[in-house]
Amino acid sequence: MVLYDPRAVSLVVNGTAAPIIEGKQGIAIRETPEMYGARLLQDITERPENYFQQRAVTRTDAELEEFAFRLPKIAEQIRFVERNDLWIPCKGACHATYRCDFCDLCQSGVTYKPGDPAPVGYKLGYGSVPAVPAFKDGTEVKIGGN
Repeated sequence: MVLYDPRAVSLVVNGTAAPIIEGKQGIAIRETPEMYGARLLQDITERPENYFQQRAVTRTDAELEEFAFRLPKIAEQIRFVERNDLWIPCKGACHATYRCDFCDLCQSGVTYKPGDPAPVGYKLGYGSVPAVPAFKDGTEVKIGGN
């Protein structure tokens, strides 16, 4: 909804004052950030293919060979870290771009002892998917909490 008063120096557009400026062909409205956001959202809704594309990414044979060479080394590093309980927590990643699958478990502050059943939806120890650090026999391991 636009309210216009010819004596005013601004218009009220959806409850936000938008300044009126003199242009070459008459008056114009200076777009506010809120107006730009609404216009962009409408355009994204009407033409999503212009903003989001899904296509195959071409890789050269050299890139595929390099990845094939590195993949076993990456897998061995992951197995080494799991076997030796060398996971390093990164608390900043819990709510980063994608929410961590273990966030609820870590923030619950629950203490586990070897032999305790895993929470619903989790597996404990080496080889589990998703992986959780292995527990040492007889020691109490606290997951998360402050």
